[in-house]
Amino acid sequence: MAAMDRVSLIFWHGGLFMKKNDKLLYLNGECKSFDIDPDELCWFWLEELAKKCGSYTRIEEIYYLVPGLPLDNGLRRVYNDREVLEMSEIVLKARSLDLYVVHGLDQAEQVIMLPSTPNTKTSIESANENQLDGCNVVDHEVQTDIDDDEAELEGEAEDCYDDEAEVSDDEYRTAKNRVKECNNKLFEIAKQLQKEAEEGILEGQRTNVNNLESCLSEYEDTEEEIDTPPDSAEEALTDNRNHKKNDTFVDSNTDFSTFEWKVGQRFATREDFKRAVAKFAILQGRNLSFAMSNKKRQQRLGVKCVDGCPFRLYSSWDSRRATFVVKTVVGKHNCHRNMKRNKQLKSTWVARQFLDVFKARPHWPAKEIIETVKRAYKVIISRGFAYKVKYRSHKMLHGSMEDHYKKVGRYLRALKNSSPGTELVLVTDVNNELCRPVFQRLFTCFEGLQKGWKEGCRKVICVDACFLKTFLGGQLLCAIGRDGNDQIYPIAWAAVEGENNRSWEWFFKLLQKCLDLEEGADLAIISDEHQVRK
Repeated sequence: MAAMDRVSLIFWHGGLFMKKNDKLLYLNGECKSFDIDPDELCWFWLEELAKKCGSYTRIEEIYYLVPGLPLDNGLRRVYNDREVLEMSEIVLKARSLDLYVVHGLDQAEQVIMLPSTPNTKTSIESANENQLDGCNVVDHEVQTDIDDDEAELEGEAEDCYDDEAEVSDDEYRTAKNRVKECNNKLFEIAKQLQKEAEEGILEGQRTNVNNLESCLSEYEDTEEEIDTPPDSAEEALTDNRNHKKNDTFVDSNTDFSTFEWKVGQRFATREDFKRAVAKFAILQGRNLSFAMSNKKRQQRLGVKCVDGCPFRLYSSWDSRRATFVVKTVVGKHNCHRNMKRNKQLKSTWVARQFLDVFKARPHWPAKEIIETVKRAYKVIISRGFAYKVKYRSHKMLHGSMEDHYKKVGRYLRALKNSSPGTELVLVTDVNNELCRPVFQRLFTCFEGLQKGWKEGCRKVICVDACFLKTFLGGQLLCAIGRDGNDQIYPIAWAAVEGENNRSWEWFFKLLQKCLDLEEGADLAIISDEHQVRK
């Protein structure tokens, strides 16, 4: 990709949003820039880039700043691929974009809300007083319902809350370090309480960690920490979970009769997506068509419905996850089922659905094909379309037959290896337009059947022929005898191009050789079609 097609994303991380003099600032942060292809942007990649900025394991929120606007009203939060798409349009115009990362602490990953029952409150101090000695400041917002008078900490904490205290820079740094230590201990306490609540130890007690205003130092009083745009972290976590839940993999086993398109759905290949669109359109009676196809730019595909219907679908290849991903969905239809026209109903697709029927009924009448398609898919097809379906199915089956006939040579070699005395004769036609051997005849007489007829059967042979009901046609010639119990005894058989004098002569010569008949003394041959000499 050319350099002009790439854009820059500047990630600001490791800092805090603070308000000073009624102006929103991002303090103590670091920045890292990435040059990326805007076509590959998605929520998961954005989250991964944010984690790479500082080796973070958990990203709570990501915001981008609209170019030309201040932080106060220019921040926009990214929830899923819908917001990423809007962000992509902005960065394509601006060529670079600032993003702000709100990351969580590893220790706090499990702290959301403690299970509780109403009517009582639990003091963290009373339960874990000795664990909080020497902790005085909290610089991370934690939720609690603890009363101010119950949250007082012992020791040096009282000095930090003195409004008239004069604190040097060294003391400020020391206080900040203690803040982090206090945070870690508070989170450990909260996790312990949560564990005890789940085990029933705290039944009847209620502990919510909401707000520790009594633990704020004078520095945070002067530089007031503000909330980033209005949604809470819990709502963000719920949105992310919902997004990942919707990020499902769609395959051939999906029920498309009740299927609904959603952003983030994934397909193994571009062709799988096209097949899914076709099956969805046919089973739900939607006349969909591909409005955009660009293999050079992430294999993009766009799908639309009939004129006047708002339904739209856009998807492209995600190289990071090696899947084809749905990026945009407008899922509402205001059109009605059209029983006489569906662009996705192709003769090849119908032939593939009814392939087993055509195997059993090679000459399935066109009238019955029309009626079957009407009942199965509620679409009325023409007689010409039915003949196309028939032609396509025959072509598919012929292709599979060709593959099967390629294995005949190996099959015969395996039989010879297991039974050397078995008579196997394969005749091929080499003088044909294909310039390669084409199957014509195959004679088979197993060694065990030869010995059994010679030693235990009457000198009577019945010969007959029948049609082979396959696409390739032909006939089956067979020779059978009678054993000592007057039961049928198979001797030999052959698949030939047709029942004629040449094929019968070829068959009898091979039969004569296998059974050592010589001139046929004391032998009776019975046939209902041909006059045979004794």
